Amino acid sequence: MPEPCVSLASCVRPAEGILVTVAQDEAVILDANSNHYYGLNKSGTQMWQAAMEADTLAEALDRLAGVYSVERERLQAGLLELMSDLVGKGLAALQPSPPPTA
Repeated sequence: MPEPCVSLASCVRPAEGILVTVAQDEAVILDANSNHYYGLNKSGTQMWQAAMEADTLAEALDRLAGVYSVERERLQAGLLELMSDLVGKGLAALQPSPPPTA
């Protein structure tokens, strides 16, 4: 089965059974089903939080662009790579994006 495609239009949320703890700018994502964990550094944690608060990864990218002084394309590549990795590991899941507001 091919992995789902993560794009800027994607809405990403924690997968079922996933617990997240943030402490001192770093996050630990725990898969309660397998007892495996995944650590995120400061920038990964900020990307995770922006993605979880946004309706789409495009919205998360806009938020992050105001925080980081890096080329938008580089920031976009990092965000999509991290979210794809987390979805691929079963730590995050793609959700239907909410309809656009008029």
